Amino acid sequence: MEKAANEQLTERCESGEKRAEASERRCTVMETRLEEAQETIVRLEHQLQKAAEKIEWLTESHDRTKEDEAALRVCTKNEQKNKCLRIRMNG
Repeated sequence: MEKAANEQLTERCESGEKRAEASERRCTVMETRLEEAQETIVRLEHQLQKAAEKIEWLTESHDRTKEDEAALRVCTKNEQKNKCLRIRMNG
């Protein structure tokens, strides 16, 4: 009877050890996945920052282009007025 109880206890201990080892392996896998996820987050944050900087640069370039376009329109309009005046004065 005692021998059977010892064998049963030994089996339970071995089973518990196997479950503990499996849990440790799962924990190691999850730690690796967490590290990979954190690295991915850092990489994506860096990409997001670069994209935000590019958007800012493009927005500023667009605004400058609009200002240049407006200035050119004024110059063109003034040049046309001056041309008309020269034609009237010479005509």
